[in-house]
Amino acid sequence: MDNKFLKGLFTGIVTSILMVSIYLLALNITELNSSGIALEGDKESGLTEKIETLQRNVDKYYYEDEHIDVDKMLEYAYKGYIEGLGDPYSTYMTSEELELLQEDYEGKYSGIGAYIEYDTETSTFMLIPMIGSPAEEAGILPGDLILQVNGEEAYQFNSNELVSRIKGEEGTEVELKIYREETSEYLDITVVRDTILTPTVNHEMLEDNIGYIQITQFKETTHSQFVEALEELEEQGQEGLIIDLRNNPGGLMTSVVSIADELLPKGLIVLKG
Repeated sequence: MDNKFLKGLFTGIVTSILMVSIYLLALNITELNSSGIALEGDKESGLTEKIETLQRNVDKYYYEDEHIDVDKMLEYAYKGYIEGLGDPYSTYMTSEELELLQEDYEGKYSGIGAYIEYDTETSTFMLIPMIGSPAEEAGILPGDLILQVNGEEAYQFNSNELVSRIKGEEGTEVELKIYREETSEYLDITVVRDTILTPTVNHEMLEDNIGYIQITQFKETTHSQFVEALEELEEQGQEGLIIDLRNNPGGLMTSVVSIADELLPKGLIVLKG
């Protein structure tokens, strides 16, 4: 492909690529006072007094006292504390949530290879298996509803908790009870977990030998997937290229820079302040 064409095209889009690269701030706080924020004495004592008052009322009036999880309640308190900043880019994460986020940005994990979506009509979680995944091979179909995971009722978990129970070491099994609305069937399906590479790049050749590459997110595996797609299009004789970043929520800046480095002439790509 003409180097001048590449230089002009990708110099124009590199700014857009960088704009969608998002840094997520994970404030994994275990105690309010260890967050690095110094509270005045009266505010600190007032906060402690309020929490103690709330706990006394929970202990006295809450009807399901055997189901009280104080640690979980405190985690939500920490979340609310950071939410008070009013900043959409600042968030508190539990250690479990942070681990899932880091795993997600790696672009690979050990699991069944299925997307999980919340079905508002049935108030249950729905499975959408990836093509060629262990989930698809086990017989799971798009739209199947999860009722149980290893004997535990799925409704009691949020999405992160459910995902963590479905994931596991490669080669191990997970037992799923699902409901298939189309046939009104309740099915017990065993899926053997495997290493799953998350696809973030789609490509095809359009008319007039125009290559098309869609990047859905920037993860650690995105660069290698992009290079593979670009090489395949080059082998097919592409004479121009469209890179589609629509609805891309961002991701790792290192991935963005690596992709830009494949396309731009030698020189500084981005300068972090």
